[in-house]
Formats: sequence, C-alpha cells, structure tokens
Amino acid sequence: MIRIKKEYQIGVQRIAEAQQAIVETLAFCGKQGYDEEMTEMMLESPRTVLAQVQTEVDDYERARDLDFDALPLERLGYLLMAVRVGQELTQQELAESAGLESSTISRYEATDYRGMAWDRAARLLDAAGVEVSLVVSRKTEIPDGDSIAKSISK
Repeated sequence: MIRIKKEYQIGVQRIAEAQQAIVETLAFCGKQGYDEEMTEMMLESPRTVLAQVQTEVDDYERARDLDFDALPLERLGYLLMAVRVGQELTQQELAESAGLESSTISRYEATDYRGMAWDRAARLLDAAGVEVSLVVSRKTEIPDGDSIAKSISK
C-alpha cells in the first residue's frame, strides 16, 4: 500500500516505465520474429509489474478522493490506513488530532488495526475528518459446486 505522496509519485513513474518496457518488448519480439507464445512469455513480467503498481496507485487515488465502495468489516484496518494516507496525514498528525500517541497509530497499522475497539476507530476517523456509514444487509449466499451442478442438470 502506498503510504505517502512520494511513493505515489514513484508509482506513477513506475507505471510509465512498465508501459515503456511493454512497448520495447513488443518491438524486440517483432524484430526477433518470436511467435505469439514466446512474445506472451516475454511480456509476462512487465505486465505483472504494471498490474501491481497500477492497483496500488488506483487504491491511493481512491483513498485520496475518499472514493470507497462498501467494504466488509474485516477491511476496517485497510480503510483507516487508506483514509490517513489519502488525507495526507502522518501518523503523528493523526495521533495528535485524536489525542493519542504516535506509537499507538504505528502499532495499530503494524497489525492492520486488529483488535481495536469501535469507539477508537470512530475517534480516528473523526480525527481524520471523515465520516463512515455502516450498512447492514442480509448475507448473500454463494452457491457451492453441488448446488450449481444440480441446477444445471434439471
């Protein structure tokens, strides 16, 4: 996860570099007369790097813009970290705003905020200047393989 603006800028740069590597690899493979299978093999690494870095940059931009879809409660730690990063707050600044020690924020982030009390989470979100809504709905059942097979055979 990108945690500071400088890492974001490096990520954007790495995306451009990965895109350039893909272009150069395609040109090289064409010059060498490689078949499609060999070309795909050669492109695997730069495409993987591009996908990973693009995901991190996209996550940072969503955090910066407070553009979150519904998240399961297990992702509360991610949300808290993303909000701090997106609001461009240091751990120290968030801690001071919430009336906590910066070591507390550091410890929480090291454990993805596991075991933190709800009131503490609300206090940190408030200190970061954001509001979070809780949505309660029925669990959506995901059919298992047997029930899918039975519905197909009918």
